[in-house]
Amino acid sequence: MSRRTPRRRSISRIFAWPALIALLSAAGLAMGLIGDGGWDVAAWLALAAPIAACRQLLRPAVGNRPPDRSGGQGAAGAPAGQL
Repeated sequence: MSRRTPRRRSISRIFAWPALIALLSAAGLAMGLIGDGGWDVAAWLALAAPIAACRQLLRPAVGNRPPDRSGGQGAAGAPAGQL
């Protein structure tokens, strides 16, 4: 049996996505303060991108719940939600 050694990641690879999210957030806030019209649209897009990325990354974790195998019964044999 062979042991796998963990691969070391470089600091730039570890912090690449968080740095990009921080830059987009800072740019969006700055654009929102700078002007109106097109600046506001650019600010909304820059501020929405990190939220969309986080939502996309968290989506599989929320959707992969195991099915309820209790048959709809609660802990005391009562229907679920009536304890």
